[in-house]
Amino acid sequence: MRGPGGHHRIPQSEIDRLTVVKSAKQKSKLGVLQTISARNKLLGTVESVRHDGLLAEVKLNVSGQIITAIITSQSCKDLGLKRGVEAYALMKSTEVMVVRP
Repeated sequence: MRGPGGHHRIPQSEIDRLTVVKSAKQKSKLGVLQTISARNKLLGTVESVRHDGLLAEVKLNVSGQIITAIITSQSCKDLGLKRGVEAYALMKSTEVMVVRP
């Protein structure tokens, strides 16, 4: 929803839904995730992984929105990232730019 100044506001319930832990196995992993200072932790499903030399392009589907990350191929392999796997997108940024179509 939009606030009075035109800024987008995301309800806490939606944030909770996107960052929910779905199983006891994931719950133990969340302990490490909670030690990271990044506030933006979005749970999604890997849509695709494309390796090109030292880098990998990982596309993560978070509630219908695609987040693309470029990481090292070795990190991608170490994390076991492949289509259908659940993973978190962690974002830490001092700025967010918005462009309107």
